[in-house]
Amino acid sequence: MKVGNLTLETAKYIENTMGGIAVPTATGPYQHDSAFSQRRAAVAAGLGEMGISGYVITPEYGPRVRWGAILTQAEQEYDEMLSDEFVFCAGKEACGKCLTVCPTAALASENMITFEMDGHQIRYIDVDLMACKAGCMDLEVAPHPSKTEVQAEIDRKGYDPGDMLIPPTWKCDRCLIYCPAGE
Repeated sequence: MKVGNLTLETAKYIENTMGGIAVPTATGPYQHDSAFSQRRAAVAAGLGEMGISGYVITPEYGPRVRWGAILTQAEQEYDEMLSDEFVFCAGKEACGKCLTVCPTAALASENMITFEMDGHQIRYIDVDLMACKAGCMDLEVAPHPSKTEVQAEIDRKGYDPGDMLIPPTWKCDRCLIYCPAGE
């Protein structure tokens, strides 16, 4: 079952059994311009920590988890954020595997995002989505390509625009696949 379907079914269950309103949030590529970050919500809920690649790293599965979220007024129990003693990903100071396996340098440490959440310092790399898209499609581009360069290479290779609607879409997931956390 897809994450979107699962959150919808769970929202219906919450409304039917707990009362109140429950609204599933958008998942996947549809949520990128959303003001609501499911990954940050997962970290705040104590489900994992933010890895350097921007994935949430969980104790059991590492970054190999997909997220869905439901906004509700129904009262819920929750966990505290993980304490700072649980560190599954310390970034390039630890292993840096995600940085080394990225074929187009979409993960560059100079694009670091840092913020504080509930007294915890959170940091991760803002992924260069054009470079990630190029890596996913095996395009021949230099690191950190512009949108124009990626489009020119797509045109040169003769990809149909509909090709972007089927997997792989815009992420090669090498950073997720090779992450040693949760192996």
